[in-house]
This record gives sequence, C-alpha cells and structure tokens, in this order.
Amino acid sequence: MFMFRAVMGWIILIAVIGLAIVSNDTARHFIDMPSFLVVVLGMIAFVIAAPSGPINRLEYAASGAVTSGWLGFVIGLVITLRNAESFEATAIAPALSITVLPVFYGYMISVLMSFMANALDDTPDDL
Repeated sequence: MFMFRAVMGWIILIAVIGLAIVSNDTARHFIDMPSFLVVVLGMIAFVIAAPSGPINRLEYAASGAVTSGWLGFVIGLVITLRNAESFEATAIAPALSITVLPVFYGYMISVLMSFMANALDDTPDDL
C-alpha cells in the first residue's frame, strides 16, 4: 500500500509540473541535454560511492542529483558571465534560463529517488 502511495504521489507531482510547463507552450525551453547529463552523470558518481543497500543508494542518488545540479548551475553561470561581453542584452536571459536547468533536473530526480527510497523503507510513517 505504501508503494502505491509513493508512486501516486510522484505521478501527481510530475503531472502538476508537466501541466505548468506545457500550459504556456514553453516545454522546449526545459530541454537541455548537456545540463541533464551533468546531473545524471554526477548522480551516478554518487551512487557508485554509496554504501551498500538499495535505500542508501537511492538516498545518495537524491543527494548527488541536487549537488550535481547546483554544480552545473555554477559552471553554466561562469560560462555565461565569461561570455557576457559578447552578448547583446537580449541574449543574456536565454543563456541564464539554460543555466538554471541543472538545478531543476537535480531536484526532479531527487524527488523521484526520495519517493523510491521511502517506498522501499520497511518502516513507513503513518499519515
């Protein structure tokens, strides 16, 4: 029963965020493969370094996704600001919007991993 609640919670969260993204025809602005790879590969590095056990690995994956997202943000910000002198004023906003995508990806993956870790936990909290 607890696994069902965890899956339903994640589906509802994804549906709400998905609707918010597509409601303004902005879905293409949320797709950036380099940002996604920074987060996923960083998360995999955390999983490799995690202690044994599926719950530990999922918790490390959640933490690694967020950490990698913030590192991707800093890297993107440095690159964007380094090249800012050659940008026109209208080009900085799109560059900065890509800069924040790793943080978004990191938190989304973290939520998924946290829901999965909670679903696998033997002692669920009563609501």
